[in-house]
Amino acid sequence: MFSAVTSALQSMWREVTADLQLPPALQPLVAAASSASTATSTSLVASPPPTHSPINREFLPTPYDVQHARLILVRGLGLPVELVDLVIDSAQYWPAVVGTTTAVGGVSLRSYHGSSSWFDACILRPLPPSTPRPPLAPDVAARIEQLLQRFGPPSSEPFPTFLVGNLLSHDPEDARDFLRSLGWDFVERVERVEVDGEVGERRGVLWKVQTNVVASTDYHVHEGEWRRSNEHYWGVLRGEADGEDRGCGDGLGFVDEMKVGDRFPGWVNDVDEVNVEIRYSV
Repeated sequence: MFSAVTSALQSMWREVTADLQLPPALQPLVAAASSASTATSTSLVASPPPTHSPINREFLPTPYDVQHARLILVRGLGLPVELVDLVIDSAQYWPAVVGTTTAVGGVSLRSYHGSSSWFDACILRPLPPSTPRPPLAPDVAARIEQLLQRFGPPSSEPFPTFLVGNLLSHDPEDARDFLRSLGWDFVERVERVEVDGEVGERRGVLWKVQTNVVASTDYHVHEGEWRRSNEHYWGVLRGEADGEDRGCGDGLGFVDEMKVGDRFPGWVNDVDEVNVEIRYSV
């Protein structure tokens, strides 16, 4: 019985893939899912966790690409939806939201002298409609009026994004009242801390991404990835010897806090280019 089912699945796989083109990332996984191998006496050895992200960034599928691949697997191969979702996640065939900020004319995006140069991440979330909003400070209101005259009124979204770089100070906490007046607030990061045997909580709005290399005028290219439950990868692509202290954050709780509708601004110091890519499953 088992052999008959295996042969039928293998035959169906060959017939379907003759006409349907699956993305290359999914082909080996689907072939493995549709052809059950006979039991063999193998021993499983736990491998050490990777130090670099396993995601292939050569191709970013759109939500349509993912849904099309799911349709091929469900209707073309007759695979269960639950198995198809596992295949897609195992292949990390996920769409992404990508934002890139690049310096122009050889000038850094921002530059602050001293040792406190860093790149932090925050999460902005819409406030409930009934939440009272603080009034804008006169200088901020005047700056908004100037920008509205220059760029026109914002879209129907409650947060005019072109104001961020002009109005936020060096410390994101200083911008909290302004953002709340626009209907947004920071998501707080709660950390468990222990001091002299006493366990407590520390709250803030910043997740450390990367600090600068001390006493170095050269740019270094860093690449990192945060996942749920504090799983993270971090590597240096160029400009830094392997094994050095890279000054990166672990992103604890950042991805777990993300919800639909959130925004993800970053505060940048002495950075030439920043590329933020957020992958999500559909």
